[in-house]
Amino acid sequence: EARDRLPPALRGRVAMRGEERVFVVLRPGEAAARAEIVLTQDDVRQVQLAKGAIAAGIAMLLHVAAVPLERVEELLLAGGFGNYLSILSAIRIGLIPALPVGRVRYVGNAASLGAQLCLLSEAERARADTIASRIEHVSLAAHPDFEQLFVDAMNFPRG
Repeated sequence: EARDRLPPALRGRVAMRGEERVFVVLRPGEAAARAEIVLTQDDVRQVQLAKGAIAAGIAMLLHVAAVPLERVEELLLAGGFGNYLSILSAIRIGLIPALPVGRVRYVGNAASLGAQLCLLSEAERARADTIASRIEHVSLAAHPDFEQLFVDAMNFPRG
């Protein structure tokens, strides 16, 4: 069985919960956990789907804009999702491109901040209008290359 090939510390974390095999991340009392926290195959699948969509979306936007990754000066992570994300882990699993960590930063609730700036400053509102007039909608799912990019991006890198 594959479980038997794991190091003992990991092997002790693999358990059955009903018919489902789980990985026990934390037991009650570990790291202040009040209840057992487990990782299931479905959890991994959900991460794969989200990772595939995000990574494929980034790749498709770079492709459509004809911008090589080397020209990306900064990757901004917005919203609540970005605030709880480890940049190094996101790069390691292929969720975001392998940029130097210093070129990736969190910007919090960018939509709210942008709306506030537009309400408080005519100059910022004019700047937002200029940017909005230059934006081109890209229907990722309708693009012929997106499906294959999505499928490929669901895999986790080896190494």
